Amino acid sequence: KDGFNDLRTSGLSKAMQGITSLEEVNRVTKD
Repeated sequence: KDGFNDLRTSGLSKAMQGITSLEEVNRVTKD
C-alpha cells in the first residue's frame, strides 16, 4: 500500500509539474 501511495503521489507531483510547465509556457508566450 505504501509503495502504491508513493508511486501515485510521485506521478501526481510529476503531472502537476507538467501542468505548471505548460501554464508557464502559455503565460510567457502570451506576453
